[in-house]
Amino acid sequence: MAARKGRPVPGSALLLCLCAALALLAPPAAEAWTAHTWMRWHGARGADGVVNLEAARRVGRDAARCVALTAPLPWAGQAAAAALDVAGPLVDGRPELAAALLAELRRELDPAAASSWRGFGLAAYAARAAVLAGDAARAGAGGGA
Repeated sequence: MAARKGRPVPGSALLLCLCAALALLAPPAAEAWTAHTWMRWHGARGADGVVNLEAARRVGRDAARCVALTAPLPWAGQAAAAALDVAGPLVDGRPELAAALLAELRRELDPAAASSWRGFGLAAYAARAAVLAGDAARAGAGGGA
């Protein structure tokens, strides 16, 4: 059966909309997946992988990027948890590294957690980051361990 002239085929319009949606959503989804994968890698290395200030900032930036791209999805909480797990042991041993990591993380985590839509599940991570940042500041001011 041939389609009549002047009438678009409904299937082709649906296919066109699907292709447009895929073209718009694929790059941000790939960037979010990359950020999440980096945080899984940093989390697996733990505090031993943070050897200098630049490495600490890198962990914080990667976690912040994942939070910014994926909130309110669970990946945002997983990235924040991984970064906080890396920062926790650094507070006692190398507070300046923990402070740098947490400053980068909190740049995205605090606004996301304050949002009623994006902050779903992030308030506990933001509170823990604030406590760790305060502990790192006190330990750094006291001369460290």
